[in-house]
Amino acid sequence: MTHPPGDGADDRMKRCSWVRSLDMRTALACAAIVLLAGALRLWGIGWGLPNPDRTFSLHPDEGVNLVNGVLDRGVARPHLDIGFYNYGSFYFLLWQIAVAVNSAYGFVHGYADPSLRLAAQDSIGAMLLVGRLLSASASALTCVILFLSGRRLERGRAGAIAATLFAVAPLAVVNGHFATVDSVATLIVACTMFAAFAYARHPSTTTLSVAGVLAGLAAATRYNTALCALMPLVAIWRPGDQPADGGYALRVRLTLLLTATCLAGFLIGCPGALINSSKFRADVLFEAAKSARGMGALFEDTGNGWAYHYLVSLRHGLGWPALALVSLGVVIALVRRDRSVWIPLAFLIPYYLMMGAAQVRFARYMLPMLPGVVMLTGLALTALDGRRWTGRTALGTYALVVGWTAMIAVGYCRMMAGPDARDLALRSIRSDVSKGSSIAFATTPWYWSPSLLPDFTSPIPGSARRTQILSQPSDWILRLPRADREWDMTALEDPSPSAVIVSDLESQDPVRLRRTDVLQFLRRAASGRRARTFGGRPTILDLPLVSKGYLPNDLLYVCPTITVYLSR
Repeated sequence: MTHPPGDGADDRMKRCSWVRSLDMRTALACAAIVLLAGALRLWGIGWGLPNPDRTFSLHPDEGVNLVNGVLDRGVARPHLDIGFYNYGSFYFLLWQIAVAVNSAYGFVHGYADPSLRLAAQDSIGAMLLVGRLLSASASALTCVILFLSGRRLERGRAGAIAATLFAVAPLAVVNGHFATVDSVATLIVACTMFAAFAYARHPSTTTLSVAGVLAGLAAATRYNTALCALMPLVAIWRPGDQPADGGYALRVRLTLLLTATCLAGFLIGCPGALINSSKFRADVLFEAAKSARGMGALFEDTGNGWAYHYLVSLRHGLGWPALALVSLGVVIALVRRDRSVWIPLAFLIPYYLMMGAAQVRFARYMLPMLPGVVMLTGLALTALDGRRWTGRTALGTYALVVGWTAMIAVGYCRMMAGPDARDLALRSIRSDVSKGSSIAFATTPWYWSPSLLPDFTSPIPGSARRTQILSQPSDWILRLPRADREWDMTALEDPSPSAVIVSDLESQDPVRLRRTDVLQFLRRAASGRRARTFGGRPTILDLPLVSKGYLPNDLLYVCPTITVYLSR
């Protein structure tokens, strides 16, 4: 196969010249950004982890991920066929390795239930914290890749702008605390973008192969990020980038190479696609069907998906000022004649179209877009450098935006570092509701409820969790809704319960939809009772950082409002 230009010794030296240009000042700037990112992601990293009151964490996905992706029949040991393919398995394989290393050396400890007779490093809490540290590390490393991407394009300031904005973006900061696939997938998308930039600057089959493997690994972490393979593909086919020889035929061969390396990367990261193809196929189809039909009230009547992700997911994930800035940056990138922007846009446009078409619309689905979006913003702002007043105004505005965005991120971190609303509510119930009294719930308790029993956080279906809860001894009489019912008025019937517990994690969407049964339940719960509320939205010095209205469900995880209605 004929190689594109750039494989000679002279060109290899040119390709490395940007690395040698990383002087001490530049390295210190990169280190400062990474330290900022790491500090924000480690602050509150212990939020909602298991303790004597709860078996699993307060994040609804972490327990499911641990049990299905890391444990093998309840035992922590590395295994390639995880038997759980709602997501790709690459993150879970990394998590398995990290758990095994921690078990051997005991770097990370967590609460260990004495009845299980486990060492602190082998506890559920320790394993969840190891998974969270993987996410935090991946999210901080994404800043390094963005910084180096700017250097690779010989636009160092653009990389610094992009890395700083990603470091403080609330969506990236909050999700960097969770043992989920999102932060690792985002890192690999950023790495693929970097490799595509590198190939576009100095084409070589080695660089292209690396880009292909990275794109495959991204897909093996979160399936829909497979679209990042379009970035190196655009680098192959961009008009004006003519190979030295071979022309169209060479580009076809390079495309086939990219396809093969993508497939190889996917199978490396998700070997279960071959080992257990039937379960892999079933789980992928299940996720596709769920994406098409939605998740009940959670995203019902949220309008156009593309508008929702912009006006809700990105607005809350970045804050209005940062969203306005990156929107302007993308517009400027689209109108300028800088062919470098084609590479991130090749992923951003189809990915956004895909996510907007789905009926499941978690804010975290926008996270893989952030590296490309902030990179376009950096390129747009640095394009104004040559214009004295315009450039200064743009960079001054950017500094103010970063400051406000960082304050929002700090607000979320403060919520995660402090006592959680559910824990505060539990303390109040223990002091205000006498043992043997009845306590009613609107829905079957889960992560949204104060953990009156450790099994409230069990990662099992609601019907099984209801049965498990009712079979356990409790200090109170727990009045749950009837099987397969929610907002069941019978839970409030005589004798009237001493307390009723409601979380906005369970009520936000039904109230938004004005469901009659929900409004009736809330009125009945409040009638003749005094309400005590715990938690709320992030603030700094009583300055509200997040609106009191609708908040995306996966950001609300860390700042719910728990209302306890107590008999007078």
